[in-house]
Amino acid sequence: MAFFVPSHNAVYDRATQLDGQWVTQREAITLESLRRLYPDAELIPATQVQEKQNEGYRRPWKEITEARYIDQLETLPPVDWCRGYGGSRSNRWRLRAGM
Repeated sequence: MAFFVPSHNAVYDRATQLDGQWVTQREAITLESLRRLYPDAELIPATQVQEKQNEGYRRPWKEITEARYIDQLETLPPVDWCRGYGGSRSNRWRLRAGM
């Protein structure tokens, strides 16, 4: 079991039983006490944690404008962008030099 906070899309803490109540593992906070901080907190099985987090990242599909498409297209990194210990660079010069 785990205490999950949907508004933050995060697990607050793992749950354990103490005197017949589910409490947080680190601080022994009950669900009622946790809801004072996070009103939407819920106790869920650990097997559902990953699915709940995935749901938080899903957004409905929506169409973008042509201007937004062009903007995104033009802000892509150059061809064959490389990052290394010396910084980052583009290998575009190789295309011009015929290498």
